[in-house]
Amino acid sequence: MSSTEGSSHAADKSPRPQVDRLLVGLRWRRLEEPLGFIKVLQWLFAIFAFGSCGSYSGETGATVRCNNEAKDVSSIIVLFGYPFRLNRVQYEMPLCDEDSTSKTMHLMGDFSAPAEFFVTLGIFSFFYTMAALVLYLRFHNLYTENKRFPLVLFGFINFFLWAGNCWFVFKETPWHGQGQDQGQGPSLESAAEQGAVEKQ
Repeated sequence: MSSTEGSSHAADKSPRPQVDRLLVGLRWRRLEEPLGFIKVLQWLFAIFAFGSCGSYSGETGATVRCNNEAKDVSSIIVLFGYPFRLNRVQYEMPLCDEDSTSKTMHLMGDFSAPAEFFVTLGIFSFFYTMAALVLYLRFHNLYTENKRFPLVLFGFINFFLWAGNCWFVFKETPWHGQGQDQGQGPSLESAAEQGAVEKQ
């Protein structure tokens, strides 16, 4: 066995020729067709959707003035971000009493469920559009030979999207927690999430 045969045999096992064969099989001209172009747009929108929400951070602020005197003005700046569990964000509130200087408080609300649902849906959309693009570009004969395949695929995706939306809406209704705490008032944790109770 010569050295050139050994090197060509090793090159066949490297992942580069396999990737080249996969890329050669893609029909890039199909991206100019409406279905291919729309799939590229879906892919980009999915990236922007979960990227913009998942990396979002913001701040809110307030000015505290004691006894309407200009010298007793304090400003508060509170930073928050994804996943928007604002009830867990602490800040120091300056007090106007002589006894203490500040008090630890929390922002109000927990908006993590819709934010995490949005990011999860964006990530699933990203993976789906990538798979749909590869399927459309590489295995276009599945679309042309079997007219039901795209409809069945779209039907399953649509079903899961609607089922997820229905579950999310149900989770936000009062019916979701009725079996757990029937006859009881709101728990301390849920009251704190709504801002009615300060967490210590």
